[in-house]
Amino acid sequence: MVEEFLRRSKRRLQPKTISTYRSYLEQFVGSTGGGDATALTLDAGIKWRRDLLHRSDNVARLGTEALRSFAVWCAQQGHRRDPIHGRPVLLGLERTRTTARKRMTLSDEQLDAV
Repeated sequence: MVEEFLRRSKRRLQPKTISTYRSYLEQFVGSTGGGDATALTLDAGIKWRRDLLHRSDNVARLGTEALRSFAVWCAQQGHRRDPIHGRPVLLGLERTRTTARKRMTLSDEQLDAV
């Protein structure tokens, strides 16, 4: 299903984004031990996001966005929808916010020390 999602996304996504999504989605499938849409659950998504956060905020943000996009597509195709509302099963998976980094200018003394 991941390959079908990526193939259909080629019209709306850049090649680099497709490559990034492929990498993260393959990692997700590997982490669940499955290969089909039944592995796509909110619990599995939360666990995987937590694992990504150990690497970095940015990695977790990119991985979460790829997984959420895949979940929306799956729901649109009739796979892995919330049976009551028909929404994607990962709707409750929070987006990862990266911490803003503020650049500080160095003083003359600091520049001299460097």
